[in-house]
Amino acid sequence: MNERDYYLWLAANNELELPVKHKLLNYFETPYEIYNLKSETLEKCGFSNLICSRFMQSKQISIESIHETLYKENIKFSSFADNDYPEKFKNIYNPPIGIFYKGRLPDDKLPSVSIIGARCCSEYGRQITLNFSKNLSLNNVQIISGLAIGIDGHAHEGAILGKGYTCGVLGNSIDTIYPKYNYNLFEQMYETGCVISEYFVGNKFNKTHFPERNRLIAALSDIVLVVEAKVKSGTMITIDRALEQGKDVYVIPGRIGDELSEGCMRMVMQGANIALSYKDIIDKLSEHYEIFNNLTLEKDSQYTFLPNNNKVKLNKDINNCKFTLEKNEIIVYALLSLTPIHLDDIVIKSKITYPEVIDAITKLLKKQLIICISAEYYIKNNQ
Repeated sequence: MNERDYYLWLAANNELELPVKHKLLNYFETPYEIYNLKSETLEKCGFSNLICSRFMQSKQISIESIHETLYKENIKFSSFADNDYPEKFKNIYNPPIGIFYKGRLPDDKLPSVSIIGARCCSEYGRQITLNFSKNLSLNNVQIISGLAIGIDGHAHEGAILGKGYTCGVLGNSIDTIYPKYNYNLFEQMYETGCVISEYFVGNKFNKTHFPERNRLIAALSDIVLVVEAKVKSGTMITIDRALEQGKDVYVIPGRIGDELSEGCMRMVMQGANIALSYKDIIDKLSEHYEIFNNLTLEKDSQYTFLPNNNKVKLNKDINNCKFTLEKNEIIVYALLSLTPIHLDDIVIKSKITYPEVIDAITKLLKKQLIICISAEYYIKNNQ
């Protein structure tokens, strides 16, 4: 066994919380010493009976079995002591003891921008995210986000479209694809970028992990870009972490009174920078990186706002629509806009039965009058 093996054991220890692991490292010089501790020694150092019990229980899992699990799941590991461990993690409070990942870790020598925002984003937010992410990727900017539905997922998609690097930071163990809706995106990112987690295989899903993962998203980034955000959201937690770490925050301006723009507008009032183009981000990055001599611009880079990049020529005046709409179709269509609405909310607001709503949605989708942008979220197709 070498030092890295003992770091692996400590990082993979699901019995102990991260602050406890760091406390142990502060008390003892090496993970090897920690691994060989006796319960009595821990008690003398002031650790509680519960922690002592969990520590001794964790030693029942051998380092060999941890290696076997990583091999079986095709997961790589980088410890705090390894050369490939992201340098930006070392500068934050309570950095991960080690990270588990698939793909290729971010390059410390290249600029990184995290693009984050609402899960239930608008079509406007989707297109803006794709545009910024793709153009930044074309110019060797690494895109970081959290692989959630909405802005996060579109940020990764844009980077892939730009044939650039993108890294997704998970709030759960890397063997669990969450949300399942992004399964194909996960698979693509293993090939073109990276998916990382500080949690070992089998770590149970815990909502408290997501605020912790947000500190890692902020840490990997030189700039944090917010596309759409409600006032109370996980996005705002990431921004708090970014500001604590001294990162620059940019926001996409939105409409006054729009719920998805309230968080962004609040940030502007508090001093956040406004980004009107991906070039605004590159201008800031240019202060620290010398890779932007000649900007690459994607063809037809204007905001086209086409649903799923497919042009659909339809007359959207439903009074003169070329399709004949039934009563329930008209009711459902009238409830939709460019802001996504969940199926359950459509049922509640329409005051018609669930099967009737499903039937109406199916017919409207077939007529290309509406779009399903993510699992059970729908918007109007205004093209």
